[in-house]
Amino acid sequence: AVPWVGLKNFEKALADPVFRRSLGTTFLYVAIVLPGSVIGGLLIALLIHRRKRTRGLYEVIYFLPVTSTLIAMATVWMFLLHPRLGPISGALRALGFGEIAFLSEPRLVLPTLAVIGIWQLLGFNMILFLAGLTAVPRELYEAAEVDGCYHPVDRFLTVTWPLLGPTVMFVVVTTSITAFKAFDTVAVMTR
Repeated sequence: AVPWVGLKNFEKALADPVFRRSLGTTFLYVAIVLPGSVIGGLLIALLIHRRKRTRGLYEVIYFLPVTSTLIAMATVWMFLLHPRLGPISGALRALGFGEIAFLSEPRLVLPTLAVIGIWQLLGFNMILFLAGLTAVPRELYEAAEVDGCYHPVDRFLTVTWPLLGPTVMFVVVTTSITAFKAFDTVAVMTR
């Protein structure tokens, strides 16, 4: 017979200081990635929504990280962030900074992983927001102008933002799930 364990596994996990630190680090990671990728995706979608000729190009550029494999992304980022060979470190050295080890310096690992996480999620969130923006009827913008909303910020706050509510909720939920899935990566890298 198998003995009844109940909640003892959870008690044991929560008593472990490494697990608690990993959990706290993951929540911090999500607190950076969630607003960064949601707001960034919305801003990019707003910037390219009305473009005619170059919209497809921007969609491909921003959506490319979503379609690339994890191995390819990891290889590219390891090269870009390499302390001696990477172009990002080279540019920082040219600006007078010393050699920076983004992926091995303990205080830089979490912000670096968060930037990579935001970069990876921007394209997906942008596509979702573009779909939401396309569903907003043009007549509402014209009606808002008749009612005195001449500034683009006023039109965004009175027409676009309220109608994007369901899209924003969907983007926040899917981004949260994706960000929390990085628990193992964040926990291992920030030890």
